[in-house]
Amino acid sequence: MTSVNTVVLLASSVAMAAALRALRDGKARVLVRRLGLAAGLGGVFLLVQGYEWVRLVQFGLTLSSDAYGTTFYTLIGAHAAHVLGALVWVAVVALLAARGRFTDGRTGPLRACAIYWHFVVALWPALFVAVYLV
Repeated sequence: MTSVNTVVLLASSVAMAAALRALRDGKARVLVRRLGLAAGLGGVFLLVQGYEWVRLVQFGLTLSSDAYGTTFYTLIGAHAAHVLGALVWVAVVALLAARGRFTDGRTGPLRACAIYWHFVVALWPALFVAVYLV
């Protein structure tokens, strides 16, 4: 399940790249849709992570169960918190884009959001390998 969820998160980065292309091409409606897609995929990622956590707790893996549980929830929880923060940022940027905010050429906030989104997404495969596969 986590492997598929990884693909979902990577797809959100592709959607964000498509949003930046739409911004460059002056396609405001496409920009908003691609930002919404990136946010939606990020939301799906978090929901699946939450479901996975519930299942792991049911199997006995908790923060205090052992060193692996502590490491798992600390690392994966910190990542989830950053994805949530990035998701809020993408939602705000999408609302601003829908209101025409970035049509004047001042796109710094949107570009900064995209950089952060790509960073959070790029960090996940390393965490996935370190925590789930090693």
